[in-house]
Amino acid sequence: MKYTKIYYKTLLRKFILPFISLYHKEESTIIIPGEIEASYENSTMRLESFSRSLLGWAMLDGDDEIKETIFMMIKNGINRQSDKYWGKIKDNDQKIVEMFPILLFCVENKNLYEKLFDNDARENMQQWFLQINQVHIPLNNWQFFIVLVNTFLRLLGLNYSKKAIDESFKQIERMYIGDGWYSDGETFQRDYYIPFALHYYSLLYSKYCPEDERAIVFLERSKLFAKYYIRFFSKDGNSIPFGRSLTYKFAQVAFWAMYSNFIEDEYELSIIKGVINRNIEWWLAQDIVDSNGFLNIGYSYSNQFMTEYYNAKGSSYWCLKAFIFLLNKSDAFFNIKPLEMVREDYNSFIPALFSTLLTYNGQSYLFMNGQNSNNEFGNTAAKYEKFMYSTVCAPCVSRSPYGIENLAYDNSLVVQMGETFLVRKHCQVIENSEKALISIWNPIAGLSIQTYVFPGVPYHYRVHVVRTNLNLKLYDFGSAVRNDRNLEISIKENRAICCNKNQASSIYTLGDKGLADICICSPNVNLQYPKVVIPYSCSDFTSGSYYIINCCYNDISVGNGILDDIEVDSGGISYRGRKYHFNDFPHSNGSVYSSFIGIIRKFKLIMKYFQ
Repeated sequence: MKYTKIYYKTLLRKFILPFISLYHKEESTIIIPGEIEASYENSTMRLESFSRSLLGWAMLDGDDEIKETIFMMIKNGINRQSDKYWGKIKDNDQKIVEMFPILLFCVENKNLYEKLFDNDARENMQQWFLQINQVHIPLNNWQFFIVLVNTFLRLLGLNYSKKAIDESFKQIERMYIGDGWYSDGETFQRDYYIPFALHYYSLLYSKYCPEDERAIVFLERSKLFAKYYIRFFSKDGNSIPFGRSLTYKFAQVAFWAMYSNFIEDEYELSIIKGVINRNIEWWLAQDIVDSNGFLNIGYSYSNQFMTEYYNAKGSSYWCLKAFIFLLNKSDAFFNIKPLEMVREDYNSFIPALFSTLLTYNGQSYLFMNGQNSNNEFGNTAAKYEKFMYSTVCAPCVSRSPYGIENLAYDNSLVVQMGETFLVRKHCQVIENSEKALISIWNPIAGLSIQTYVFPGVPYHYRVHVVRTNLNLKLYDFGSAVRNDRNLEISIKENRAICCNKNQASSIYTLGDKGLADICICSPNVNLQYPKVVIPYSCSDFTSGSYYIINCCYNDISVGNGILDDIEVDSGGISYRGRKYHFNDFPHSNGSVYSSFIGIIRKFKLIMKYFQ
């Protein structure tokens, strides 16, 4: 069988071998070639690179010579008398994040630690790491660092604070919102920090403290979360790309790796192993390693347009969390065969995620309405506030506020007034349900756009009610498609289709000025492909109230699925047995097609326009 313990160890070793030449017993940090700046000090950035590499060495046995060098570097870093001292910890310090991998390495190599660390070194360990209890830690997943640092200090026989652990657990409980979901702080932001941070750390604590009654609670929460999270992953292995810190790559399956330690049922474990394997293999097929053998900054290729300001060269190595199954309490995970993904189509609204999650044809889709971040880490709206995210193609980010080819605002709206472009963000949620996601966007005085998105795959409808005192253009973008030699494009008045061998995207609009076209995006705006195109509709408006209707398509090929009927008139929308009333009486855009069918628009068999 291919996927043995030796296979995973060999794979992990490939990721961390380039670090060996950077370790030196006279140093305490490392400099990865091609270093880039981040929002914190260079010394902290280099500590991050060192610390995150230790995740790998914590999960591998042997290599004592390398590990002894690492321990010497740790001794230098915690020694206040050394010019390699890591320094004092400040409030909200990035160094707080880098503490737990160092201690995990020490715990998993305790024999070497006890051999190499005398009383003075152990005293230095206590003093440096206990600083975490004396500084301000934000109310988010960082609270778990207090728990883990103090727990690992205890396991090493050093001083620790039970009070600090208990206080942090109280803060963590404030973030639990039910049904397996956490909020990463007081925010409407729900992203991969839920699985690869909050759940991961809770189970990591449970692994080392099984006697704590909290361990049972954390496992039950993870089981609840798992039933949703399993549907984020496609049959090809990739997971829905959205939110921040996507440069952490296959940290997407870190939750499953950690969760596998607690699963005894062989069938469930086989499913989990399949998810992990397909995801890692999908990542191995991407261009994620630079010429020096280190992981790059970006998603599927090197791309700093999509990064956050806290991403440094070593940041991506958070993905090594995914190898935690090498420390499982048994080898059951390695002795079973991974199962292929077999599942029925799925459609469910998840209140905690402000999203409707659907699966279709082996792909996964999230229709979002209400996500946003308290922080502008970089292209935040593009990562949280689009109409839809899917495994068919990753979203785009913007490289310039001018020109739709630079904005590249797939699955969202853009308003143009002269040379000014406004992108949809910070909307007010009117309704969220499986049937409809309704929001209002007020980008500027004198303009309001109420949008009705009816989740569905491969087709879905968007109805935009525009109330304006201004002259403007409104762009509505579909999903991106890779621009390669297999790309085929079709544009016919109010319909635009683009497809290649494994992606298809289209938009069909019924406005009199709602012409459709294809946006040839600037390079490197998409997270997955350096070059993409996006179908879009464009409508011109003068002062007044209007409605427009777009039908969007997104799948791995054209012509799939069944399209439901929809009726729209000046009174509202009738769709799937429900009437959605407009507050006033917007005008239709009076297209040739809509004039033909009258004020009440019936869309029947629109599939023929996509074939």
